[in-house]
Amino acid sequence: MKNWSLLFIREEELENEEIIAICRKNNITISDLMVKVNREKSEMKKENGNEKNEE
Repeated sequence: MKNWSLLFIREEELENEEIIAICRKNNITISDLMVKVNREKSEMKKENGNEKNEE
């Protein structure tokens, strides 16, 4: 019955495993991925700010 506990991976851990798999598939590091995500977030904020200024 000990193996059953392995089936109940917390959602957070599963998400981390998915992120690692994506990084490996694309031959990038997690740091590279975070830089890209942060860059895209800041670009979205700028775009949203520009849209508000245009109104």
